Amino acid sequence: MNINFAYFCPSYSKLANIQDVEYGMEEILQKSLLLEKVGFDSILTATDSAAYDPWILSSYLLQNTQKLKTIIAVRTSTLEPVYTSRMISTLTQLFKNRVQLNIVTMSSKAEMEKENVHLNHEDRYNRTYEFLDIMRNLLEGNTPYSFKGNHFLTKNSTLFPAIRGMNPLTYVAGSSIEAQKAGAAYGDVYIFWGDKIERVKENINNFRNVASSRKVEIGLRVNILIRKDKAQALDVLEKKVSSLRYDPRLILPLMQQSNDSVGAKRMIALSSESKLLDKTLYTGAIGNKIGNVPFIIGSPEEVRSTLKRYVELGVSRFIFSSINNNEEINRIGDEIISYQL
Repeated sequence: MNINFAYFCPSYSKLANIQDVEYGMEEILQKSLLLEKVGFDSILTATDSAAYDPWILSSYLLQNTQKLKTIIAVRTSTLEPVYTSRMISTLTQLFKNRVQLNIVTMSSKAEMEKENVHLNHEDRYNRTYEFLDIMRNLLEGNTPYSFKGNHFLTKNSTLFPAIRGMNPLTYVAGSSIEAQKAGAAYGDVYIFWGDKIERVKENINNFRNVASSRKVEIGLRVNILIRKDKAQALDVLEKKVSSLRYDPRLILPLMQQSNDSVGAKRMIALSSESKLLDKTLYTGAIGNKIGNVPFIIGSPEEVRSTLKRYVELGVSRFIFSSINNNEEINRIGDEIISYQL
């Protein structure tokens, strides 16, 4: 099985990430060039009120790298599917299969209030289904296309430029049954957040039952920190967390109150179990803007061993992030990507 590696773009503002720094676009480009050099396949450009616009940032990165792909976050609760399809097709004409998508339905009440989204969880996913139906048909060349739903009404929609046969690889993430149905119907890759091995196994089995006979790859979003041994990695992370202006764990009660995401609630529950689970899964930094997911920590051998266990469950794509990006990107390249998991 071919294993694919992506990196979560550090495009957030200073107060919104565990690095406690803010990178300019040129600095992000330099990190992207490093990702390309050490063997990463792609970079995920997130969408958030405290981050650079993912479409413009992705265009800049694609223009200035040779083969790195961008996974562009698509907020279905704020964008319109016909115009989004045109942005996708135009970028695809320029950069071919280097354009990929990450479907984001939204869950933070604060973010939704900022962006004039007033739908409940079920209605947001109903909008996502309708959005993806229109987008998929336009990208596949089924035009003119008309659609009548609860959230969208289009008549004889067309798409220029046409990109038949070059549909972008589409990631869908989530833990709710609504998210799983969207991933099963429209996703090429379904992303789970890092969790205990047995829980990931259960999640994958549940999703495969929903997806039935449709083939969808499985991905895992998790952070990585490699040091000479687990004790040193744990010490580095504990010092990083204590150096921040806030303790991520103090943010968790606010997340609980202001987020209706099933996945976010699971991460909150996970962090309350223990700081270290399954020997290498560190939960003490959940509550920050590098994905609200745990870290896999330890020696190179320990981290590779843990990742191999996920691969054995069927995970074929990983989306990593870390602290001190350049240093960690090099470590991940040397100690993970250069090895055959």
